[in-house]
Amino acid sequence: MKKELDSNNHATTIHNVCSECGLKASEATFKKKWIKSVQYCFYVSSYHKWVCDYCKEEKSVTQTRDFYYPDFNLIEQWKINT
Repeated sequence: MKKELDSNNHATTIHNVCSECGLKASEATFKKKWIKSVQYCFYVSSYHKWVCDYCKEEKSVTQTRDFYYPDFNLIEQWKINT
């Protein structure tokens, strides 16, 4: 199972992610893999001001692990809206 949750399997170029993009990707990943409701980010996440690696906007970002290493390729496939 560790291999399944490794960020290098899904998003080698996405390390810093904003809440909006992280939640979209997390929701899509959970729907594909487990068909359950979305898992939100950890209750304790460290955010800093930087550019989100997915949407390329300067926002408060955190690491992809805080969203359970989601598959960002699924955002468009599942057409998740926030």
